[in-house]
Amino acid sequence: MKSKGWVWAAVVALLAVQIVQTVLVVHRESLTFDEGDHMFAGYMMWHSGDYGLNPEHPPLVKLLAALPLLGRDLWIPPAQNRDFKIEAYLNGRDWLARNDGASQHLVFQMRLMAGLLALGLSLVVFFAAREWFGTAAGLVAMVLVTFDPNVLAHSALVTTDVGVSMFFLASIYAFYRYVKQPSPQRLLIAGVVAGLLLATKHSGILLAPMLVLLIGWEILTAAKGERGRVALRLGGAFAVIVVVGVVVLWSFYGFRYAARPAGMELSTSLADYVKPLSSFNAAAVMMIAHLHLLPESYLMGLVDVKRMAQFYPTFIFGKIHAHGV
Repeated sequence: MKSKGWVWAAVVALLAVQIVQTVLVVHRESLTFDEGDHMFAGYMMWHSGDYGLNPEHPPLVKLLAALPLLGRDLWIPPAQNRDFKIEAYLNGRDWLARNDGASQHLVFQMRLMAGLLALGLSLVVFFAAREWFGTAAGLVAMVLVTFDPNVLAHSALVTTDVGVSMFFLASIYAFYRYVKQPSPQRLLIAGVVAGLLLATKHSGILLAPMLVLLIGWEILTAAKGERGRVALRLGGAFAVIVVVGVVVLWSFYGFRYAARPAGMELSTSLADYVKPLSSFNAAAVMMIAHLHLLPESYLMGLVDVKRMAQFYPTFIFGKIHAHGV
């Protein structure tokens, strides 16, 4: 789809405005409670390949944020073998205090890197809305994202919210483009983007049921004589996306199963961490671990999501629940 020069000028102008807003926010927002944890974990991934400090979240955002620290020999707090949540949080606090102090130079650099995801979100919204509803709708949608207070508030944080929002939309958009005009290149792109989503946040696994529903819709709306062929093609495409996505996910863990480098162990083993789960869920996780289908750190994070859901309160449809829903 071709666009006039003024459209691209408007897109660039909106990105420039978003950059200015993000830089201003970086200076005005204090650290959230978990940013030091993420920043320290990202540095340690680059520094020593330690994926066990913060297995609560996959590595992508943390690795991206810590890119400016590559090659820097920063002070590292001594490991005290505490529970991984406490260890990463307290060591992250001490690491920032010792290496950055009141200057906040490192925080500024890492937040700017995380802010690239907000720019990516705006671009994905523009391209998707333009293809689905036209150029005018794409620009309007991009304006709304650029000035949305919620997006702006999270745009400069070293957290997973903006990244997972971008890659969820990008994954659906990439799959849409493949369905409308199938090609090996578009299928590969859909798989890679799905992998980036998985590497951003554990809730990325919800992409699978979303794609299944979309495939079901495509089959139902196809001509009766074509439904079998459509089901076979899209079912095969789904399998390819899963395989490529998992390979991309493994790449963010250096294609290594163990969460921590040689000679280091998790504060709580995966076998112990799954014990509060149902026998079915625990057995499923341990089977995946035994077969090394997914990295140990990623599995710890999935288990952590299930464990936290057991006591984190949830508000939905006007009712407060004492647990996840």
